[in-house]
Amino acid sequence: MIHGLFFAHGTGRASTRVLIAAAIVLAALAPARAFAVTVTPIDLNDFFFFPGDPVTIAADGSTATIGEDPVFSPILLVNDPGLGDPNVILPAADTFLVFEYAFAESPGDDDSFVAQMLDGTTGTPITGFDFQTGTPGAASVEFPLESLVGTLLGLQFSLGTNPGDAALGATVTISNLRLELRPPVVRVPEPAALVLALLAAPVLARMRRSGAG
Repeated sequence: MIHGLFFAHGTGRASTRVLIAAAIVLAALAPARAFAVTVTPIDLNDFFFFPGDPVTIAADGSTATIGEDPVFSPILLVNDPGLGDPNVILPAADTFLVFEYAFAESPGDDDSFVAQMLDGTTGTPITGFDFQTGTPGAASVEFPLESLVGTLLGLQFSLGTNPGDAALGATVTISNLRLELRPPVVRVPEPAALVLALLAAPVLARMRRSGAG
């Protein structure tokens, strides 16, 4: 709140400059405000895996765990709308596809976890929209979808063996697959800054008029 703000005749350009500087400083310090993120969960039960493969999906679709198989590699968990899977990845402005993973290996394991966005029409991976790791650990992964608006999208997770893999203990758990709508941050000036800016405007106009004369 501003107390005792006033102008006196004859204060001149110095007061005007102080006023303008104060308005600029307050506006720059105005808090950045963003609209709340909208989260749309994606059910992992809408993904396909081959019968008999070591894949377990929670009943509520919130998590899925992929293991190794002694015969087949890689083990896949796929959503491909072009093959009849539900169309659940809907690209839009300011929207991100996000998930968490936990990748574990036993002694002797040498495996890789890969996540790839797919063109849902052709089933082919989309260049630049993939994630791969061979290092055990847990993290969050996200793909920005704005540039893919108008594209039918799919998603593939895979766990595969690397040359030299000598064990079958690797697993990866995918969780909280979701779409996040994140509206851009907007800087909102505080009332004090707005008041100073408004007060400065007529003074500036008078100075310009006097100078033009």
